[in-house]
Amino acid sequence: KKKRYYSDPVYRLKEIIRRAINYHFKTKKLNKKTNTINILGCSYDEFKTHIESKFEPWMNWDNYGKYNGIEKYGWDIDHITPIATAITEEDIIRLNHWSNLQPLCSYTNRVIKKDNPKFHL
Repeated sequence: KKKRYYSDPVYRLKEIIRRAINYHFKTKKLNKKTNTINILGCSYDEFKTHIESKFEPWMNWDNYGKYNGIEKYGWDIDHITPIATAITEEDIIRLNHWSNLQPLCSYTNRVIKKDNPKFHL
């Protein structure tokens, strides 16, 4: 599993999204009743294509999730409308749809935008 996680970007993306969505439900003390693929609203291959279509020139799968306090070093999957605004199960489902997800510089995501609903790109 570990080898596949680091060698297969689609598998890695699937695991990342599944964990993140499960986490969002747990933090709100809600039971997840819907399959991740249905929440995402597309296949994992289509989601990978969507994310890659939004890559900046310096972004690639090797620098996903990396952070060292410098801009354009690594990137995260970001919620355009912050997931921190979710209250209900419907909110979590809506905010984890592919159309609300984008690649974003880790520095911007973790330092500038972090849980700030007023920050919009």
